[in-house]
Amino acid sequence: MLEKLMTLYEKNILKELYYSDTYYFKIDKAYIKNGMVYIHGLFLNTLSTEPYTCNFIPKKYAPKENEILKISYPAKEDIGKVTAKWITRSGNLEIWLNEKLSYNIHFQITYPLNI
Repeated sequence: MLEKLMTLYEKNILKELYYSDTYYFKIDKAYIKNGMVYIHGLFLNTLSTEPYTCNFIPKKYAPKENEILKISYPAKEDIGKVTAKWITRSGNLEIWLNEKLSYNIHFQITYPLNI
C-alpha cells in the first residue's frame, strides 16, 4: 500500500474524510499522489465568525506539523476576513473568521504524507 502512495498513482481519499460536505465548507477533491496529500474545497459564506473546529482527516493522512490552507479570494471584500485556517497534525480543520464572508471562497492545501 505504501508503495502506491509514493508513486504517481492517485488514491482518492474523499470518502475517508470525516466531513466533506457541511453547512460551512465543501471538499471537491481529496487525494494522495506521489507521497503528497492534496485537498481542494470551498468555504461557504454561511461560515460563522465563531472559531470552527472539526475532526477532519484520519490521523494516518494528517500532516506532520500544522499546515496552513491557501485561499483564493473571489472579491476584495473578503480579503483578510479569514484570520486562521489550517489542518492540525491531529487531523482537525480549524478556521477563524473576523467577519462573515460575502462570497464563498476556494481553498487548497498540499503537504507531504507523514511517513
